[in-house]
Amino acid sequence: MDESEEIGTSPSAYEKRNLKSYKGTQLPTSKVKVYILNSYFDSLDEYDFQDHEEYKVTEFIVHINQNGFANLSGRNKQSNDPDTNCSSYMSKAQFAIEYKLHHYHIGVGKYEGPHGDKTSEFVVHYSFDHSENCASIISVAPHPPFTLPTVEEINSGVSDVYEVEENPDQ
Repeated sequence: MDESEEIGTSPSAYEKRNLKSYKGTQLPTSKVKVYILNSYFDSLDEYDFQDHEEYKVTEFIVHINQNGFANLSGRNKQSNDPDTNCSSYMSKAQFAIEYKLHHYHIGVGKYEGPHGDKTSEFVVHYSFDHSENCASIISVAPHPPFTLPTVEEINSGVSDVYEVEENPDQ
């Protein structure tokens, strides 16, 4: 029996939730262009990420660039559902929707939970633009507490781009 049967939820339910995006659209399960924003590198420095921790984010970036958002190990979700006890709940939710924010649990400190729904101490914040089929990697941050990236981070400029290769060399 796999972990998902043990808790009574099929892997497809995790996959379905992890692919949910804004306005009823699904995140793609095929190649995605990825922008790395300057703020991402600032956040690595802020939280003193070691090489092996940074590698986990790189694995996520390469995975979505080559495979889209299908079959990720960690929990991947929209960021538009902040704590309802927060006094700025509505403004945070609207901000996340406006900037199409998502977050992915990358496995730094450690993963807990079943494949496809694993949670961890750190998440990578990203936005996804359906019309351009591209993700922008904004930052890494601890979770909890859950904090959204700032407008300054979102607008920090592009440092690197992972293009979609139509026919990669073999």
